[in-house]
Amino acid sequence: MSDIVVTFSEDIGGAGTVISSGTDPDTGLVGADGFGHVERFPKALEQTAAIVRHATEMAASANNAPGTSATSTSSITIGTGSKSLTLAQTGKAFAVGQTVVIARTSAPGNQMVGEITAFNAGAGAMTVNVRSILGSGTYTDWTISLSGQQGEAARSYVLSRSSNTILGASDLGKTLKPTATYTQTVTAAATLGDGWRIRVLPPPAGSVLTIDPNGSETIDGLTTIKVYPGEPGFDLVCDGANFQTTGRVRGGWLTIIPKTDVSGSPSTLDFTTSFDDAELDEWSLEIEGLSTSGVAQSTLSVNTGSVGSPSWTGAAMNAFTTGVSGGGTITVSIYAAGLTSSSPGASDSLNSRIQLRRLAAGGRPQLTLESQASGGPVHYGLQNLAACAGLRVAAASGNFDAGSYVLKARRKAA
Repeated sequence: MSDIVVTFSEDIGGAGTVISSGTDPDTGLVGADGFGHVERFPKALEQTAAIVRHATEMAASANNAPGTSATSTSSITIGTGSKSLTLAQTGKAFAVGQTVVIARTSAPGNQMVGEITAFNAGAGAMTVNVRSILGSGTYTDWTISLSGQQGEAARSYVLSRSSNTILGASDLGKTLKPTATYTQTVTAAATLGDGWRIRVLPPPAGSVLTIDPNGSETIDGLTTIKVYPGEPGFDLVCDGANFQTTGRVRGGWLTIIPKTDVSGSPSTLDFTTSFDDAELDEWSLEIEGLSTSGVAQSTLSVNTGSVGSPSWTGAAMNAFTTGVSGGGTITVSIYAAGLTSSSPGASDSLNSRIQLRRLAAGGRPQLTLESQASGGPVHYGLQNLAACAGLRVAAASGNFDAGSYVLKARRKAA
């Protein structure tokens, strides 16, 4: 295989140094004596750094070149959308599609960033579609320059917050990072304008972010939406009247409560988070190794009230397939490590999964349970449940002293 030869050319900032990969006594990293790298590798690093510096300087020079920098005395109010101005200098080299920063000359913290949509070099007339702003007010002293996405207003800002501060026009292009459970409000769509958008990240484990637009405005046709831990980030986009999301998970399972070990010796385990979310149509509660300090038995109840005001009712379920004796209507109970019928065998039920499904929009839910018993999987079900806004597992006596659980939910596909 031929040696690799690299020339650090002077026209790109190098010193004309030539380095090869072979045994050439003058250029090789191996060299005639096998130690060519001792001398030449540091030179290669030095020349690489010089070329990078040269490229950086050239880029800065291009951005600040007289042909792409101008001033204007046009009266402009800071805001998003189309802005027209007349440059004080003609013959500039701006072009349609370039991103520019329009900054107040006397106070550059007041600025706008956007793309040129029209430009007449001879007349100095320029139109810019502003998509990001800093500051506010109406001014007549402006400096216009190429952005290259390094202008302050064009940078990506992260809004890390645990409580609500209404999202506004100045948050265009930013990223919302919730750090706790709270409800996030949004300025009216007409004020934000068509094209306003923000990136939304999921909250941490155990938290839920609710996004509530202004008044009767909607997001994906809903008055509010909820964001859960672990789901991918998405964009919230305004069309001037309402909001839509892009890149949001639909049709897949979301982890509402990650795997959590039982702690604190509770007598009940209540699960209501997300059961009031109209976008979700199925839940799965997976219980493993659950045991009690008293009688090794507990019951399953459903919330026939609401998430905010629960009313717990015992679930009497029909045995679809029995791996143990009996059948008909039973009260689901927990024995040792899982859920089973009220008359289990000694080795019944190590793991169980409870699934709740909303049959149709506005329809009654269906509750099913799968339990691993000594005779094989046992399935129980309860259809046409009047209401179910949560699940409760309660110890018959004593407290829970071991076990873990995971709660998942599935968002509708459309």
